[in-house]
Amino acid sequence: MRKKYTLIILILILSMLTSSCQKYDVLSEDSNNFPPINPISKDKIEVILYYPNSEMEHLVPEIRVVSRSNERIEEMVVSELLKGTKRKGLKNIIPENVEMLSLDILDDIAYVSFSDELYNKSYGEKEEAFIIYSIVNTLASIPDINRVQIFINGKAINTLFRHYSVREPLAFSSIVVSEDYINPVSILNKYYDNLLDGEYDK
Repeated sequence: MRKKYTLIILILILSMLTSSCQKYDVLSEDSNNFPPINPISKDKIEVILYYPNSEMEHLVPEIRVVSRSNERIEEMVVSELLKGTKRKGLKNIIPENVEMLSLDILDDIAYVSFSDELYNKSYGEKEEAFIIYSIVNTLASIPDINRVQIFINGKAINTLFRHYSVREPLAFSSIVVSEDYINPVSILNKYYDNLLDGEYDK
């Protein structure tokens, strides 16, 4: 009789243990019985990098998970940007041999200095714009950084080549991300033509 009671108790204990365990061997869209998703580990960090799409129409954010290092987050982000992208549909725009020389933050402005290899190349207008805002948008995606100024060898410059001024700090540009690139000169010419034609509402 005692053995019978002992067996019953063992069966009850086993049934309680098995019922309390979650089973994830069969999942369906209608079920809430999904295994927990592990968050990013403490030794990893998510960064946002901006590269042009392969058709060179606009910038696209790439979210990359990287290992934490002794570098500051802003230095880590620029280092990752300079490594380039391997993501399908995106294009590397910054020359491979460019190096970051320094990066300082004062108030909400990041001052980042690059080596000569970034400067005075025969960039096309669109290429120059995407290089500038690939750097600016990437850094300005970091909390507490609102503007970015690009230096060459620690010195302020007027332009990387000749199309866009980098003499002053620049803010994040959503236009080059959400819309295809438009030549600003063509916009002014169209506006001027509309004025000449008396089409003031365009």
